[in-house]
Amino acid sequence: MTCKNHTWVLAIVFVLLNSCKPAALDEVILIPNNYEGDLILILNQPNGQTETIKDNKLITRFSENGIIQAKYNTPEDWHQVNYYYYNKLGDTTKLEELGDQDSIDSSKIYVLDVFTRATLDKQNPFEAIIYIVGRLSHESKLKEAASERYEELRKSKTLSNRK
Repeated sequence: MTCKNHTWVLAIVFVLLNSCKPAALDEVILIPNNYEGDLILILNQPNGQTETIKDNKLITRFSENGIIQAKYNTPEDWHQVNYYYYNKLGDTTKLEELGDQDSIDSSKIYVLDVFTRATLDKQNPFEAIIYIVGRLSHESKLKEAASERYEELRKSKTLSNRK
């Protein structure tokens, strides 16, 4: 075999191996219609709700209180996340992330930010993803309120674990 043939064989083996990997699980975040504020997804909770997977997408549906305790963790590989408002009939409307558009409408509601918070306490681990949804003019107040609510949840969770 020549060097060119070896290169082709290696390339084919590489493609075949990569095609055997399971596809990354994308996410769909469902948010109550016209909701503004923080949404907190608390991960890896033994008594939390189980994951819902449909069409190779992890579906997370928030209620009006904006908090979910989940048994699962979110996908670690890069994946697509789409946000939708939903109503009582089950109809959905796409919600844009800030930065996905060419111009910003100050009266429009966006997913303003998404960030993760976690404790390093091995006795009482607490990890959450926080989504900030609202108008750009309210962003700093929403982030401050989200941080406060996260700390309250973390402390109450830590205290309940120490019974």
